[in-house]
Amino acid sequence: MNFSEFITEKLHQKKILFEHLRAINKKTKSGRSVLKIHSRWVDELIQEFYKNFSHNQQNCIIGLGGYGRNQLNPYSDIDLMILYTKLDNSIEELSKNLSDLLYKLGYDTSVTVRTLKDCYEFSKKDDTIKTSLMDSKYVCGSQKLFCHYGCVLKKIIEIDKTSYVKTKIESYQKRHTKYGNTVFVLEPNIKEGVGGLRDYHSVIWIYKAIFGTKNALDMKKQNLMTDFDYETLTSALYFLWRLRNAMHFVSNSKNDILYINLREAIANDMLFYPSSYFSAQERLMRKYYYYARKMQDICEKLINKTSAYVNENKNPIIFEIDSKTKAVNNFIEFFGEVDLNNILVLFYYSIHYCIPLSFETIHAINTANITSQKNDSLTFKLFRMIFSFPKPIYKQIYQMHKSNLLNKLIPEFGKIYCLSEYSMYHKYTVDEHSLQALYFLDELFNKRTDSAFIMRLQHIFLSLNERDLFLIRFAVLLHDIGKLKKQKHEILGAEMSLEISDRFGLGEQLKQDLYFLIKNHLLINRVISYQDIDDSKTVLNVLNIIKDKRVLNLLVLLTYADMNAVNDNVWSKWKEQLLETLYLKLIMSLEKKDQNELLLIDAKKKKKDIVKQIQENSMLKFLNSIPDNLIFDMDKQTILRLLKKFSQSQKEINFLIEQKDEYGRLFVFAKEKIGFINKIAGVMLCANASIILGKTYALDKNNTIVVFTTSNKNLDENYIMELFEKSEQNESFLDECAQKNSNKFLNRLEKTKIEMSIKRIEVEVDNNQSDIFSVVRIHAPDKLGLLYDITKVFKDLEIFIGSIIIDTKGEVAVDTFYVLSSNFKKIYDNKFIDLIKAKLYEILS
Repeated sequence: MNFSEFITEKLHQKKILFEHLRAINKKTKSGRSVLKIHSRWVDELIQEFYKNFSHNQQNCIIGLGGYGRNQLNPYSDIDLMILYTKLDNSIEELSKNLSDLLYKLGYDTSVTVRTLKDCYEFSKKDDTIKTSLMDSKYVCGSQKLFCHYGCVLKKIIEIDKTSYVKTKIESYQKRHTKYGNTVFVLEPNIKEGVGGLRDYHSVIWIYKAIFGTKNALDMKKQNLMTDFDYETLTSALYFLWRLRNAMHFVSNSKNDILYINLREAIANDMLFYPSSYFSAQERLMRKYYYYARKMQDICEKLINKTSAYVNENKNPIIFEIDSKTKAVNNFIEFFGEVDLNNILVLFYYSIHYCIPLSFETIHAINTANITSQKNDSLTFKLFRMIFSFPKPIYKQIYQMHKSNLLNKLIPEFGKIYCLSEYSMYHKYTVDEHSLQALYFLDELFNKRTDSAFIMRLQHIFLSLNERDLFLIRFAVLLHDIGKLKKQKHEILGAEMSLEISDRFGLGEQLKQDLYFLIKNHLLINRVISYQDIDDSKTVLNVLNIIKDKRVLNLLVLLTYADMNAVNDNVWSKWKEQLLETLYLKLIMSLEKKDQNELLLIDAKKKKKDIVKQIQENSMLKFLNSIPDNLIFDMDKQTILRLLKKFSQSQKEINFLIEQKDEYGRLFVFAKEKIGFINKIAGVMLCANASIILGKTYALDKNNTIVVFTTSNKNLDENYIMELFEKSEQNESFLDECAQKNSNKFLNRLEKTKIEMSIKRIEVEVDNNQSDIFSVVRIHAPDKLGLLYDITKVFKDLEIFIGSIIIDTKGEVAVDTFYVLSSNFKKIYDNKFIDLIKAKLYEILS
């Protein structure tokens, strides 16, 4: 049999093997057998290859990494090392043929060629090489040479052990930081992420370096791990192996990220079935989060035990807090009876002394039977003391959650434990999102910022009395407890809070305040995302709900914390600016002043300063024609640039670009006409610029300034003008450009977003939201060119667009248009409204 025939035969064998492995993975609760069978098959493959095609059998082939541990998932990389004593052509030929074989069989492979001396010298210089050699196994070739290698490997492991362990612990911590320090993310990386397989590998490497253990079983035999921890670790490990197998089979390639669009297929492959409450993929995710959390907890505990090895001070630092409680090496240890009130006292100590509870104490709380213990007035008093403590409490509340104490104290919160949303909008599970929101709220204690508005929020937060500090924190924790039902969760959550308040003995007023905050926690975010805050009725509508400054301040704090905790993109400088403007308008109105008073004062001051710097009459005249709300939205430098460019322009249209740290703005000076915004939307589409807001400002009867806010920070005025001129010369230019962009290759995320949102198209026309405009709100799949498509419908129907507010909730775009008919009046004609809806549904579908 020649080499080509050998590969053909092995390809056929591999196909049969993978069908067999997939069937095993479906039926078994552990993925371990799949890894072992696969590793053994690769052993036999390489051994047969070596026997038939190697001309020099005095060398040795060694498996490294996952293959060296016999933990080979279906599409795992295969790392090999050819160990030799004398380099000749046969070694190079062996390396090349071995790489070719594995590549043609569909494996990503790495084949290194080294001597014993190379192994030792390279390991001294590079911890990565040292780590890869620590996971070694004999595959074939000279056993005598492998025996010598074993002796060298022992010396390699002894090289600067303390430094190696420190590096591995630092790497572990940096990796956790990179992946958000939580297992509860929307699309987790089950290998490199928090609670993933790499956590387990890190523990094995560290313990192998310090104690010479081979694996978790060896650690248990040497009493380095309890039986309970071993069982917990292996159950999590076996599930993650099985999950990774399924992910590889479903993807038909190496894949370590639990993508949202693959969940259903993976759940089916692992035989998860829907229940009355949860779909199959939701049950899969809850199971994953459960085991990933277990993996994280055990690995953190084991790594923490090794800290004494790397610390220069080997003697424990101990001080006594009370007769049953001690702080040992900056962890609180408890030696008394684990009952509910004692536990809450421990968490109070933890906040007071800024020291976390030890892993052993958390485990004791987790296993204590406190659900059968009756809550008394002291229990709720201690809980309120914790939540009203004037220091950050996030870490302690997170430990409460890890120990399942929160779930036991507040069963309603326990129902959203590990609850994952089928949405690209939320980065975290529902419970983790609530804890992250608490983190962003407590961050205001010590946050350093240049933002005047964040400083204002910080001042409000630090000025809260004990009652309101408890209230805002409790509201942040509970604001999403209604999400189990998936619809109108703010109303359901508010209703659930009434029973919680009664149980906690909060009193009637505190109970109603908590109810109000939870019920309205989306109010301000929805206003700045979907409504024109310069429309006076927008402010009046909010004031019909919020009656006083105290409640407004609490609701703004809740909004700030909630938005920051959704994902990395929801809170932005632009959203901050919108929230600040709305907040100032609401505050002025609540103080019985003109809601635009601050805006007018600011505009007047800017105009006064600018007048001193200009002399041309044309610029002065143009300055006086600019509305105050636009002056308020610009800094003085931008106003001066705008005056110089627009006041003496001979062109019918002109552009000015303002660059900010996180967004850009395009100012367009033009004659007011229907369809104009559609043309600019097309130009921006051709320039690959994503518009997030558009607003029209009338200067006089004929001229307007339209301001487009974009997430792109590198727009070029000349390029925008060039595209516009092309659109003027060729009427089909923008349509061709839009078609070209819509035919672009979609990445996985873009495809997923469209697939998830295609059934959620909705168009509504509201004549109550504004006194001046009809408001058209559209929910549709978020895609490139959406704004151009929508505004083209308005252009064809001769509808004037006053302003645009664009928001994206994960996979769904929520675009709001303030519009008027061709005679610049609100649209009341039901037949015309039906026509608008029909045309929009047609183009969106």
